[in-house]
Amino acid sequence: MQVPKKTLLRSGAIVLVLVAAAAFVKWQFFPTEAPRNFVTAAATVGNLEDTVLASGVLQAFKQVSVGAQVSGQIKSLKVALGDHVKQGQLVAEIDSVTQQNNVRTSEAALATAQAQLRAKQASLSQVELAYKRQQQLRAADAGPQADLEAAEATWRTTLADIDALKAQVQ
Repeated sequence: MQVPKKTLLRSGAIVLVLVAAAAFVKWQFFPTEAPRNFVTAAATVGNLEDTVLASGVLQAFKQVSVGAQVSGQIKSLKVALGDHVKQGQLVAEIDSVTQQNNVRTSEAALATAQAQLRAKQASLSQVELAYKRQQQLRAADAGPQADLEAAEATWRTTLADIDALKAQVQ
């Protein structure tokens, strides 16, 4: 039995299409791997800082807050960048000129307040004598009431000034 030529051509075309489809699927979904090329070099001893270049985020093993009890300009650093420090170790010295000036200013203000207090206490005896004199004159009906009131106001004001100066001194 002889197969007609048309059928043979059709069968050949179908087989050819199936082979082409199978080749396409293999090429698309199952690619062959190219051999990997590795760059190799002999191991050497070197400084990691010079030989490793990388970017990333560093995480500290332990994080601590560092602060100063006073503010001011740093006079000298006692450690270098990257040094290990211990708790309580002096890290930097702050210029103390500002604090020394503040102490001197406060001492001067204290001395002024103490001098003012001594002056008010000295004038208190004179004010008390004037007030007592006005009380005696008023009791004898020899002096006006206004003078007595003025002397009493001066005496009370002097006492209040002394209290205020004592508070400043403390």
